[in-house]
Amino acid sequence: MRKGFSELEIGQVAASGLLENKASIRVMEKVGLKFERNFVYSEFQQQGVKYSLSKDDFYLLEKERQNNQE
Repeated sequence: MRKGFSELEIGQVAASGLLENKASIRVMEKVGLKFERNFVYSEFQQQGVKYSLSKDDFYLLEKERQNNQE
């Protein structure tokens, strides 16, 4: 994600998955993405979730992780 925010200058990273896919949700949370909203995948008629992380929040998390390592 660092490359995306620093080199590619994107403002936000987003991911979505099925609500029932707990492993996918755990990965999104583990990398720092935050829950944004529920939705319905129209093509599957299944519940989905969207997670995202802004550039500013990413750098705050990075700073927090560095402070915790000291």
